[in-house]
Amino acid sequence: MDKETLNYWKTVITFLHDVLGDNYEIILHVIDKNDIYIGELVNSHISGRSKNSPLTKFALDLITQKVYQEKDFVTNYKAIVSPLHKEVRGSTFFIKDKEGNLEGMLCINLDISAYQGVASDLLKLANLNLGQLIPTAPETTSTVALQEEPVEILTSNIQDIISEILDPSLLRHNVHLSQEVKIDIVTKLSEKGVFQLKGAVSKVADILCISEPSVYRYLKKIESD
Repeated sequence: MDKETLNYWKTVITFLHDVLGDNYEIILHVIDKNDIYIGELVNSHISGRSKNSPLTKFALDLITQKVYQEKDFVTNYKAIVSPLHKEVRGSTFFIKDKEGNLEGMLCINLDISAYQGVASDLLKLANLNLGQLIPTAPETTSTVALQEEPVEILTSNIQDIISEILDPSLLRHNVHLSQEVKIDIVTKLSEKGVFQLKGAVSKVADILCISEPSVYRYLKKIESD
């Protein structure tokens, strides 16, 4: 994304913030060839993230699965703020160049806690709760699909992203990992685009108890294979 395009989207975000107010977190993820970073962020109090925070696994999956080739945006998906377990609703707009290559993502997260509070207070006036108003129906294919709705985890910690991808048992420091397993781990993280995130090599080296040059050697081996 060139500077002119970046400044354009920053202006759009300023406009959206003035229109929507403080209940919406708005993030511009800039996608360069070897780097993904946050170019603009407003209302960060909603997720607790900063401009140095990593891309989420959910967003990485959108990129690696090339969802942007089929859609211009995805809307109204569930997101959880870690570690507060606060639910927000997210939407992502794909920013593409004239050839359809992905240059960035504009993400908007709505903090629904205030609305949940208002709804709860209204129901209390009638001595009701939300569960009483939703009928219980037999489980069907459609209800199962709803239960399997993708959930984005909003975090400022890159290790949380890695933990979503890998088997947690592999991340324990008392577990001995062979070189083959370490290469498999690096391969999986590379396929998910983790190494495009700032600080990923250092964090993976720490988790695997190896040096950063070793991580780069594994990546070079993976590329050559």
